[in-house]
Amino acid sequence: MSDNSLATIGQIKGLTSFAASRLHSPGFLYNAGNILGLCIGLAIAVAGSGRSGQTLLTYFAGDASALCLTAATLVFFVSGAVYERAWQVLDRMRLRMVRSADVLSGVGALLLGASLMLVGQPLLALASAALNSVGKFGSALAAGRSEQICRYCRWLVLGSRTPGLMASAAPLLAAAVGSVGPSGQDLLMSVTLVACYLVWAGADFLLLKAGD
Repeated sequence: MSDNSLATIGQIKGLTSFAASRLHSPGFLYNAGNILGLCIGLAIAVAGSGRSGQTLLTYFAGDASALCLTAATLVFFVSGAVYERAWQVLDRMRLRMVRSADVLSGVGALLLGASLMLVGQPLLALASAALNSVGKFGSALAAGRSEQICRYCRWLVLGSRTPGLMASAAPLLAAAVGSVGPSGQDLLMSVTLVACYLVWAGADFLLLKAGD
């Protein structure tokens, strides 16, 4: 086997080990879902219009809803980074950083809820954002004070993924039952959002288990 092949195998093993270690970090999973949703959403928007510059401007700041969504995305990315950092420090510092990340996530959920309201999204999506924000703020307030309340709030966050999953899967269900068929782009976005919600739920579960 050549030196180049051995080097390639070594790089693959290194990347695999890195990914496996990061799968135990809620922050990594949160931001993995964030990146997946953002990249696929942007790709679909650009492909549908054919004008990347104008499309990007509209996507991120076209109206009040887009601005709220952009702000929510940025806050979620920052909170994911704080969760990631929290998993690399000592327990006492970790608690403070997790609480900070919870507050940021709660703010992001409120901004997401505002964006959904402005575009008239279904109640399922709004319910998901509302439950998520309540759970995140509650866990931030209860952490270090009441394990029972904090755990309840963690379950609330995890449960908030259910209405989000139901709303995201609606186009897939419509296609399955043979009603008015959604477009290919809608189906792709539906699959992407379902995957994102599952990844985010995995991060919620890690935070829940960390309190055991």
